[in-house]
Amino acid sequence: MKLKNFAHIILFILLLMPFSVLATEWAKVYGGNDNDYALSVQQTTDGGYIVGGYTRSFGAGNYDCWILKLDSGGNITWQKTYGGSGEDVANSIQQTTDGGYIVAGYTESFGAGYFDCWILKLDSGGNVTWQKTYGDGGGGSACFIQQTTDGGYIVAGGAEPFGADYDFDFSILKTDSNGEISGCDRIKISNVSISNTSVTSGNSSIVGSTSNASIGSPDIQQNVTSAVVKTICPNTSSECSAWSDVIAKYQEYVSGQADWSEVITCYNQYVSP
Repeated sequence: MKLKNFAHIILFILLLMPFSVLATEWAKVYGGNDNDYALSVQQTTDGGYIVGGYTRSFGAGNYDCWILKLDSGGNITWQKTYGGSGEDVANSIQQTTDGGYIVAGYTESFGAGYFDCWILKLDSGGNVTWQKTYGDGGGGSACFIQQTTDGGYIVAGGAEPFGADYDFDFSILKTDSNGEISGCDRIKISNVSISNTSVTSGNSSIVGSTSNASIGSPDIQQNVTSAVVKTICPNTSSECSAWSDVIAKYQEYVSGQADWSEVITCYNQYVSP
């Protein structure tokens, strides 16, 4: 994971004024003595804002996921860090229909090892309702998350071990309302440390910057016309569609790699697909 060097979080909330006149209602800086970043912001139903990112000024150590709830004037209602001893980052945050929040990012502190996709469900006060990691330790990150009409979540990100030649490939996860994926054995429950931070906001003179990329840039590829779709977590219902699958599961049981209940489940899937 590459990190850019910025000294503080710089948060712009720009509101469009009537007649398409762009005006800045307020501008504030949030942070401590080290590097702090804001990566996602959304207006909440109370007229305030929810901000997600990461901080090295506060928390359990290294970079920690940092969530701030602001009122309509940018004043902090509450703020918390989430993480462990490794690098833990919130890339995306959205308010959910129950008034809480869903957070997506990556973690080095929990999961199977290295970086894993990380999703946290928070209540309206920032307390963790549930949290899970997704991956097998080869590298993964959730870049964007949104609640779906069925109450679950759709997640976009990248996963290194699921693509060819260990390149970091585009990935999509669809979970239920509790973060579960049917038949997926790569989901783990993390045990995050939550800390309250005490930073206050301040006014600041903010100067923006821009950068341009051309078609000739090595980061831009043209005429990519083919892709491979791989199932990260296949449904269990498709695992035992043939008698040979049942035999293979039984052999796993004999060698101690599976429980007898898994053999029975496999057989039932075969006879009732």
